[in-house]
Amino acid sequence: MKADKTADGIGLVDAVQRKFVKKIPAGSDPEQFVLNADGSRIYIANEDVGAATILDAASGKVITFVPSAANRGVGVSPDGKFFYVTCETAGDVFAIDAQTYKVIATSRSTRGRAVCHFAGRLTGVHTLGVRGELNVIDTASQKLLQVITLPKGCRPMTVRYPGRQQVYASTGRAGSVCVVDAKTYQVLDTIKVGKRPWALLFRRMENTCFRPTGLRMMFRWWI
Repeated sequence: MKADKTADGIGLVDAVQRKFVKKIPAGSDPEQFVLNADGSRIYIANEDVGAATILDAASGKVITFVPSAANRGVGVSPDGKFFYVTCETAGDVFAIDAQTYKVIATSRSTRGRAVCHFAGRLTGVHTLGVRGELNVIDTASQKLLQVITLPKGCRPMTVRYPGRQQVYASTGRAGSVCVVDAKTYQVLDTIKVGKRPWALLFRRMENTCFRPTGLRMMFRWWI
């Protein structure tokens, strides 16, 4: 069955009224997207056309495209000066300047799927879906700092840093979420959650005094 590419896009939802507002074009096969620091730009990883799309968040119009192979993941650096695009097929991770939209550095991986950054530190992590590894990179020099090997069978899909000195990675076919120490890079725990967990995010929980008391993990399965 031929894919309907006219259906590709990003849906805008009114979070207060919980209503769909409209769909904006996002290039062909948008895999992941993020906002820049001030919310004026949307960075999109487009897989089947091998490009990153940059949109004006207010108008929804395309600003430019950046060729970057078969893309899977995208993430913004802590200082907002550039963004990463991970390319699953080619195995490259591109660092793209957020002002000029030029590729400023390229590093190698194996089937990179996602990227996140540690709060307050110029350090990033991207997942390697085949080897079952997380790569820690210095976003100032774009150099590899550490390779974190996850337990056997893990195929990391999404990686998140909720700000409590721990990194969490969903592991796909391994059916778990791995917990990694953000300082020592040691695997602290493996949480069984069901078949093929894919997307992953956190929601803060509050008590009756309106003080944060914990985090609730939410994830999406891929069937």
